[in-house]
Amino acid sequence: MTKRGPKAYSEEFRREAVRLAEAGTKPLTQIARELGIHLETLRGWRRQARRGSAGGGERDGAIARGRESPAPPRECAAARGA
Repeated sequence: MTKRGPKAYSEEFRREAVRLAEAGTKPLTQIARELGIHLETLRGWRRQARRGSAGGGERDGAIARGRESPAPPRECAAARGA
């Protein structure tokens, strides 16, 4: 038995799935089921689309929402005077 990798979906398919999810006319579970994809796949695509429209990566998006990433340990130690 061979192990399969993730299915490759076209960019157009992903955009349409995200558009349907963002429209809010149906529950995400129903949209995912109708498209034949896993719910978490749809959620991930929607998350990526939201991050992409924010103009930055995950860290930039977190800062834009007012949540900064924790400082690396070296910076924490410097702040404590170690």
